[in-house]
Amino acid sequence: MEDIFDSEFQHSNVPAKIYAALEKVHDVVKAAQWNMAKHHGLSPLQLSVLLFVKNHAPNLNKPAVLAKEFLVTKPTMTETINALSRKGLVLKEKDIKDTRSSFINLTKTGVALVKEITSYPQSLLKAIETMKSNDQNDMLLSLLNLLSNLLDENILIPERNCFTCQHYKGDKLNHHRCQLLNKKLSVKTLRFDCEEHELIS
Repeated sequence: MEDIFDSEFQHSNVPAKIYAALEKVHDVVKAAQWNMAKHHGLSPLQLSVLLFVKNHAPNLNKPAVLAKEFLVTKPTMTETINALSRKGLVLKEKDIKDTRSSFINLTKTGVALVKEITSYPQSLLKAIETMKSNDQNDMLLSLLNLLSNLLDENILIPERNCFTCQHYKGDKLNHHRCQLLNKKLSVKTLRFDCEEHELIS
């Protein structure tokens, strides 16, 4: 197997270059996230959990689901939630249908903090916005296809985008349709994180 980190190999291998570029983008995101989290006395995981809970339905805001979402163990997620609870940022509410589980909700303090921490992606977002509209669309399609391919390789990542949903009908290039919504979709309206998502079986 070739060493994708070898510069000479990267010079002649496009997938290796793409991987290296994605890793650089990841580094930019994690650095911005770390700085914002540190500023507010949080860990990066705690910051991510707060943002996720704020923007998702209760059925996804459960410890076991959150552990899968962020690719961590259940004990790690439990400790993360307990830490946020001690800081007065979240509350745990028992699930009356399953008393062994609970929903995670933000407190008023948590909601206020989320408004402050959502600014960290702005630098990267501005860089993306400077790209031409067609280039943005091409990048989105490529990333959706990449995530879909990861699932095909049995890499267990939480995915709720159109290309991995059984309601999607199209060619993943020029033609897109959602059978659930019964409507044609443009690239701009393709969903990256859909609550009605049903994973292709």
